[in-house]
Amino acid sequence: MQAIIKFVFTIFTTVSIFCSNLLFPATIYPESENFDFSFLQYPDKAIITLEEAGLTEQELVGRASAELPEYVQSGGYDDINGITVSPYYTAKVSGQEIPVYASVVFIRVDDTGTLHSFSEIYVDANTEFSFNIEITGADVALKNAIVLPESHGVKAACQNNTVTASINKTGVYTFLFNNANQYYGYTLMVREKIDEDKEIAEYIAEYGEDNVIVLDKGVYQYDYVNFVGENNLVIYLREGAYVLANHLYDIDCAEDENKYLEPTAPYDNSVGLITTRLLPKVAYNVTCGTWHYLAVTEEAVVFVAESGNMDSKNTESMDISGENIHIDPVR
Repeated sequence: MQAIIKFVFTIFTTVSIFCSNLLFPATIYPESENFDFSFLQYPDKAIITLEEAGLTEQELVGRASAELPEYVQSGGYDDINGITVSPYYTAKVSGQEIPVYASVVFIRVDDTGTLHSFSEIYVDANTEFSFNIEITGADVALKNAIVLPESHGVKAACQNNTVTASINKTGVYTFLFNNANQYYGYTLMVREKIDEDKEIAEYIAEYGEDNVIVLDKGVYQYDYVNFVGENNLVIYLREGAYVLANHLYDIDCAEDENKYLEPTAPYDNSVGLITTRLLPKVAYNVTCGTWHYLAVTEEAVVFVAESGNMDSKNTESMDISGENIHIDPVR
């Protein structure tokens, strides 16, 4: 039954995309003169290709298969640190090539994994701008594309294995190719450019220099860090900072899952669910595409919302949710 529903949905999607492109073809607009932007680039030490890791695409995405035990699905690996160079695409913004990364995601309809590709750029949101993005298939032949969410009003043109779209505002733009196939998605995050030095100075003025920890661009590895109970402490990740957890425990079977306990982990984990009442004085990692900030205060957690603007929420009763936002307690 599931196969029939999937087949019908595929046919419906194909016809819908064809009709949409026929009736409302994409328009590629002129770009702003001297369009100024920068892009996210992780340290070379943190990101390696599948070839450098000695992995095939199937081996990497297979780690997320629902057929595997949970301790295998969620296990850590020494080769790919969460993100790799996308084997699927290259991308250009206003003619300039930008990095394209990829991370394993889970596809529920088939209970298996795939690679979702992404890039992130930073623009001056206080000025009008327009730029074109070109996505070229490397390991994927591109035939058509849609851009989500539809509320952005962005249409994509496809020609000679390259998809082109015009963008004129900040936001998160997800491209699905070849009849909206979930297995080869690409997301471009267009963020407001932030003066990090100014923002850090403001935090120092508010909380004191000793309470503001700045992680510059680079790779950071920690065994175990617990910020629960800390007051007025800000940890600021500059653009390109990459934080990793060192390997501590070997989980080789289901029984091992309950064999090791990190100090205070049961209590700390109990306040980590969005659906649970959140207690004050708790630190959280906030992921918005690629997470950029972490902050702790006695009464509020400061985070970057999807729009790129700073927000504060009272932690005694907080429910943060939204597109591309994920929250984890720091342990």
